[in-house]
Amino acid sequence: MTNVYKSQSFISKNERVRIPDVDYENISNDRELHEETYDESASSEDAANETAFAEETFSEQSGKEEPGISDIKKHEEKSSSHAAILSRDELYELYEQNLKELANSVAQQAYYDALNKKKAELKDCISEVQNLMDELVMAHRQFIDEYTNELKYMAVDIAEKMILEKIGEDDTILQRLVLQTVNSVKNAEWLNVEVSERLVGLVDQIKKELEKPEYNGRAFVFPVAGSDSVCRVTTNEGTIVSTIEVQAENLRKAFREFEQQYPR
Repeated sequence: MTNVYKSQSFISKNERVRIPDVDYENISNDRELHEETYDESASSEDAANETAFAEETFSEQSGKEEPGISDIKKHEEKSSSHAAILSRDELYELYEQNLKELANSVAQQAYYDALNKKKAELKDCISEVQNLMDELVMAHRQFIDEYTNELKYMAVDIAEKMILEKIGEDDTILQRLVLQTVNSVKNAEWLNVEVSERLVGLVDQIKKELEKPEYNGRAFVFPVAGSDSVCRVTTNEGTIVSTIEVQAENLRKAFREFEQQYPR
């Protein structure tokens, strides 16, 4: 055991204190082990402190967001909360202007679409009407040409029917026709006039006419059976038929010959 001396205030003359002997090799090993243990503990404690500090700092930073982001979130939360409690009428008032603008835009677009569609249909309709008008004008011209060509024949047909009807009402209507035929051959040696026996008045008038001195007793009237329009004059040179139907056919024949001679 080593002797340990106290300081002057504690040590009297020739006094000493005995201390136990120490194994310095073991003490060094124990000190190194203690230092290693202390270092590990300190490192663990420092790491724990750093982790706690980082977590605390992150929490503080998380709690302190940027003013802009925080305001936006608050506004969104407020808007969401406000929208959640809006009624149907309030929503309508809120979006009424937008809805009206959208409705007007849709209506205007639909109007222009319908207008363009109707314009195209109207254009096609006008074109079709114009084509029909052209066809009508052409058909009218053809009709006029044909009608003009057939008009004279129609006039003959109408005249023929009217004369035949008039004969039934007044038989003397043929007197002029008969006398014209007689005068055309009055210089013949003799002549016989044939008219319908049913036209008694006409027979009497022709007899009186032929009894005039200018005929010198060479003309005679003979009532015959037949249609009311019968008118035949027979002479030594031949027979002239002046019946209404024959006269009308002769006129048609003259028209046809003219058309063949002067085609259009």
